[in-house]
Amino acid sequence: MTCHFYRDNSNTNQKYLNLNSQNLFVMVAYGALNGESLTKHSVVKETKNIVQFPVTSNETFKSLSFDEFSLEWVERTKEIDFILKTKVSETNNFWSSFAFSFDRNMGDDNGIVCKVFDSQFAVEHFYSSGKFRPNLLSELDPSLGLSKIKVNIANGILTCSFSREKIIKDVPNYFDSKFDYFILFAKGPINSNGAMMSHKENKYSSENLINLQSMNNQENLITFSIPDLATAPTTTTKPIIGMYERDDFSLKWKNFAEKIHFTFVTKNVDKNSNFYSAFAFSKDDLMGDDDVIACKIASNPTYKVERHYNQGRSKSPYLIDSNRNIGISETNISLSDNTFTCSFMIDKSNSNVANYADLNNKWYVLFAFGNLGSDMSLTEHSIKKSGTIEIDFTDQNQQTTTTSMTLEPIGDVTSTGNFSSNGYSLSWKNTENYTICSGGFGAILSKNNRFKRQTNAPDSYVAFGLSNDKKMGDDCIVVCKMFNNIGTVEHHYSTGKTTPGYLKPDEPTIGIRDATVINENGNLFCNYTRKKTIEGTERYCDLKKNNYYLQIVKGSVSNNDIQNHGQSVVISDEKIDFKINGTFSGSKRDSTKAKAHACIMIFAWLFCVSTGIILARYYKYILPSVKIQKMMFWFHAHRVLMIFAPICSIAAFLVILADLEWKWVEKINKVAFAHSIFGIVLIGLSLIQVLMGFLRPDKDAKIRPLFNVVHRFTGVSCLVLAVVACYLGVFIERMNLGNDGWGILVGWTLWVIILPLLIEIAQISCFKSKSESYELKGEQAEIKSKTNTKLVRISLVLFNDY
Repeated sequence: MTCHFYRDNSNTNQKYLNLNSQNLFVMVAYGALNGESLTKHSVVKETKNIVQFPVTSNETFKSLSFDEFSLEWVERTKEIDFILKTKVSETNNFWSSFAFSFDRNMGDDNGIVCKVFDSQFAVEHFYSSGKFRPNLLSELDPSLGLSKIKVNIANGILTCSFSREKIIKDVPNYFDSKFDYFILFAKGPINSNGAMMSHKENKYSSENLINLQSMNNQENLITFSIPDLATAPTTTTKPIIGMYERDDFSLKWKNFAEKIHFTFVTKNVDKNSNFYSAFAFSKDDLMGDDDVIACKIASNPTYKVERHYNQGRSKSPYLIDSNRNIGISETNISLSDNTFTCSFMIDKSNSNVANYADLNNKWYVLFAFGNLGSDMSLTEHSIKKSGTIEIDFTDQNQQTTTTSMTLEPIGDVTSTGNFSSNGYSLSWKNTENYTICSGGFGAILSKNNRFKRQTNAPDSYVAFGLSNDKKMGDDCIVVCKMFNNIGTVEHHYSTGKTTPGYLKPDEPTIGIRDATVINENGNLFCNYTRKKTIEGTERYCDLKKNNYYLQIVKGSVSNNDIQNHGQSVVISDEKIDFKINGTFSGSKRDSTKAKAHACIMIFAWLFCVSTGIILARYYKYILPSVKIQKMMFWFHAHRVLMIFAPICSIAAFLVILADLEWKWVEKINKVAFAHSIFGIVLIGLSLIQVLMGFLRPDKDAKIRPLFNVVHRFTGVSCLVLAVVACYLGVFIERMNLGNDGWGILVGWTLWVIILPLLIEIAQISCFKSKSESYELKGEQAEIKSKTNTKLVRISLVLFNDY
């Protein structure tokens, strides 16, 4: 049993023994408990001489060493002396460091860095989030908490000695030496600007947690053996270290006997004050009936960690209004580089408080971010993330809950590659277990927005697909999307027939880590690291064994769901081996046939059909005596144009079917599917219309009036269907018609409305009466209505202008 604590040196209580300058005996006892009461001790020991307080060190150092690093330390009253030695091959422009960490992985660490730059020595105090270059604990005082600094290089050994204060309570991310930590080591180069570069493979970690407290003055040391007691514990609890992440939120914890230490991090925060970030312990993955821990920053600034109860339907009250931070202690809050970090201890349980989450049980973890009220109360969240799995905070096997895999070291880069085509790009670095990717659409002009929450960014996405062929379907897709100014990177899977869904529904980011999304001036770009393979995960594309075609698309996002990308698709010319060095290219999906289809249909229906209708409706009166082969000109022209329309339509239909590889358009493409339905119905009616024209009864036949009505109705129906199909066609993204397409279609629509309207007005004003009786054969043609010269002139001008 190891017990760490602080004791005040003095107190006004008369029974309190003051340790400022007294000489005292020290006694130690060991015994069993009866409930919470002490029973008579089984062992008691006392110092054989008086101990003078405060105790000073006996100068006996503890040590920890690896191949290239050694660390020695000895505890003083208020500080710890350290000596770091590193084997080096350089004499200038490099760094060496060690860090205190809650686990053996880099991230959420408090480190001390010894630097040699331009032959100048420095020792500085840093905090590392794990993904980016470490930040100084204090920009104004880089050596905050450090003193007695000495640095030298001799015989290929960098020796760096200093004293570190045990704790500075008001400094965020300054780790208290009373806790046990893993100790991490790393070294690397410094660039020409004095910035630390990546350590690459030069990193090590202690196998076990290290106790930094080494007060052991041998003169006053008390040692004794522990006897066997019936009530003594027979097992010990190994500290649990776990982590859970959802997009910009991450939660790490370390389990102790009665408490759990949490480190809660929120990334991409675009505020300096008056906000909260919170996580909640919930019985399910929905908000409501939850124990909420809220980290708050007011405008004062005031930093607080408080406990609320979320009822799910109204404003969340405090769990206990008289004790708003019940069960919470040792809080530490910081906001640096748009990252909000909040660490604290929580009592595992409190049976006397209603709705207090017992952390010995399993819980879903929910996250939320929002603005604070004027009284530091929680307003409705602007961001929320629901839990995906139940977490057992005391389960030794549950080391991480972010993915179904163990987070392996990224490792050394063995090859690099890049792909670019038509404004799309993707570059990658290959390591043993991961592929590190950067890509998107367009160019990112600034690097300042890389880690900030976006403002006024359009809801859009860019996606990178791995496919066994050049067709959509059976593909692994990494989707980088921006919705409500928040960027996320998710792993999807496409069957090709429906909207892609998550590769693993309960784990949207499976295989993805270290992700960022940027949207600048409408250009979307993202960085992410993808695990090459995950055993046991169905449909996960294995980049260790297989090569794939790369497909890149972009599109819009609605209600956080990706929408159809249309035909803005770029496909690599060949399968890519992501394990080798190389530069690859591709091409945009060819739209030549689709545009040929559109051109033929526009000619058939916007020109031929509309002109044929105008001729039949008005030119029997405008040109009553113009004949071809003893038959009226308007009838010849009308018949040729109307026969030509379905012929062109069938040709256009075959062209688009060939473009789609003789498959009907999928229902997932809603606009294109609707366009296809209107189009096929239109073609069918146009064929019926031509057939009716050939079967036209004589003028004196009884069914001639019925034929006229049906013929005209079918013709008008075809025109309406054509108009709807054309407008739907302009909406199809693949066509990329833009303003030109809208201009042509709107102009034609106005013309087809205005021209008949003008002619009808002219007829009303110029004719006293009009008869529709006529004969097709020239010699018998009788026009009972008199042609008005003004009407002929108006109509000819309008038609010739068209």
